[in-house]
Amino acid sequence: MMSFDDIQIVSLSRINLDEETYRITTDRQKNDISLSISCVGMINPPILLPRDGAYIIVCGFRRVLAAAQLRWTDLPAKVLDSNISHLACIQLAIADNAGQRPLNPVEASRAINLLISSISDSKELIRISNALGLPVNDRLIEKMVPVCQLSLEIQEGILSNDISLSVALMLAAFDPNTAKMFATLFNRLKISLSKQREIITLMQEISLREDRSILSVLKDEAIQSALNDSNLDRARKTDMIRTYLKRKRFPAITQAKTAYEILLKSLQLGHTAKLIPPPDFEGTHYTLNLSFSNPHDLKKHIKTIDRLLSHPDFCNLIDSTK
Repeated sequence: MMSFDDIQIVSLSRINLDEETYRITTDRQKNDISLSISCVGMINPPILLPRDGAYIIVCGFRRVLAAAQLRWTDLPAKVLDSNISHLACIQLAIADNAGQRPLNPVEASRAINLLISSISDSKELIRISNALGLPVNDRLIEKMVPVCQLSLEIQEGILSNDISLSVALMLAAFDPNTAKMFATLFNRLKISLSKQREIITLMQEISLREDRSILSVLKDEAIQSALNDSNLDRARKTDMIRTYLKRKRFPAITQAKTAYEILLKSLQLGHTAKLIPPPDFEGTHYTLNLSFSNPHDLKKHIKTIDRLLSHPDFCNLIDSTK
């Protein structure tokens, strides 16, 4: 059990607000608690640690900042013994946060990294994490460690649910500028996990195919123009960017699709015949769908088939998708 000195009244000017070693929470909003504190006071005083003639915050960052916003000159606080261990302070900080609500991925990463700084044994790390309200295992710890080291843009994307955790970890493998541009793209488009992965994969493949950096692909005028067009909604921007990337990645398929559309116009099949291409034009299995209501209509389709077989561009279209 950790013991505290009695609650003391501490001058706000003696609290180092820039020292955030033990900060877990990502929430920096003060207004939501400042109103409560102004009405009923500091029900749960922050926990401070004496250091170099001043104090640093172990628990209660938002409470201290709210008091500062309210222009308090001093506040009640629980003051730790200056000889308390670093690990004990870490445990207090994690327990204070995890005891109030489930930690988000960035907060959990901060907590795990703090524990790793003082605990080298993996079994002991898991035991203490679980005891503090962090349900982790070896695999999850490995996955969570780099999260709090990602760029601010990626962390914000995780917190807003615009970037999935798995995609965020994919972005960690890129150079900082590339990762930042991806994060900006995903934060603005607000697209699904599958589309995020698709865009990353397409850009990687275009980069290899055209022997240029992924960052230069991200900066392509077509992508940036669509992204910054204020007349387009997010869905339309996403469609335009995905279409552009697919055309760049699969030029042969794009050519086949264009040829198919030209062929359809020249065939003038009408409403009773439909030529259906293979999915994404990847294959040679086309489907001809004919609808009729009597034998006479069916005989008319013989001419439709003959017209299709005799069209000079039809065989070329089939060959182009092989």
